[in-house]
Amino acid sequence: MTEITLREIAAGSRSDAASIWNLLERDVGNGGLTSSWMWTSTWLEVFGDHVPHLFLVAERDGAPCAITLITQGVGQKRGPVPTRTIYLGTAGEPPGSSICAEYERLLVREADRYDVSVAILRHIMASGNTWEEFVLDGFVPGDAKAFLQQTGYWFMRNEICRTSDLAAIRAAGGDLIESLGKNTRYSIRRSMRRFGDLTIEWASTGAEANEMFEEMVAIHQHHWQALGEPGAFADARFTRFHQLLIGRLLERDVLMMTRIRSSDQTIGCIYGFIEQNRVLMYQSGFADFDDDKLKPGLVSHAMVMQHCLERGIDEYDFLYGDTRYKQDLSNTT
Repeated sequence: MTEITLREIAAGSRSDAASIWNLLERDVGNGGLTSSWMWTSTWLEVFGDHVPHLFLVAERDGAPCAITLITQGVGQKRGPVPTRTIYLGTAGEPPGSSICAEYERLLVREADRYDVSVAILRHIMASGNTWEEFVLDGFVPGDAKAFLQQTGYWFMRNEICRTSDLAAIRAAGGDLIESLGKNTRYSIRRSMRRFGDLTIEWASTGAEANEMFEEMVAIHQHHWQALGEPGAFADARFTRFHQLLIGRLLERDVLMMTRIRSSDQTIGCIYGFIEQNRVLMYQSGFADFDDDKLKPGLVSHAMVMQHCLERGIDEYDFLYGDTRYKQDLSNTT
């Protein structure tokens, strides 16, 4: 078997990279959302003029077998110290605008994964005078493993993602709320009685998705700004990325944009992605109430999780962060 060779494609030749990316995506088909051209091109459309980048293509026997995005971080720091950082994948945005991509993967033929990882790492190490940190941010362990095996200089941090195994709940009878702990069940049911008639909407058109997204942003921002925090959508580039993304996700039928309403108001909106028949819960907005016994977040998540279960989705992943509500609503990690 011949050796892997690498070649760079400059940022200005995005169409050349797109043709190779789409070809490999069709052939490799690993189902990774963040390794798709849809995701990557949307990121480039918003951040490409702000974050220096290039494409790295791996070839064997003259044919592409992998492609990745290499970025130079903007305004990155290690504590208070500025660092010159490079990343694989959609990362390196200026502080405050990061999309915090998770489950990053390398788009590569499985048989070539190890050799491609070795070649990429050697290529990066050879350009070491231009960087101080090389980061695989949000990578799944399996895709990072080949890199980690190559040198002892890596520092690895594992993060917990709380998840709910909907397939197991479905097999046990399909009652999401009944599967939760006693106190959580009580809080949800009490709140649902207080809210009265509740309905759930799942966006199926662009107009519905945009309307729900805008309402979620408004509710989210109002809540966090009332607490003296900027809110996730304070940055225009971050917001623009998701405005563009939701339509493209909808076209592929991998968008979860939901709204939960009582008879007179919206109590919550939850936004996520569908990857390999599991929901990746990305962001949300919940109405504020003076009565702290009302739990709009727990109720909204429970209703959306039940709806996902009934749609045949097998897992509801809360992504990074081991907060209390994720502990209350999950059954595995």
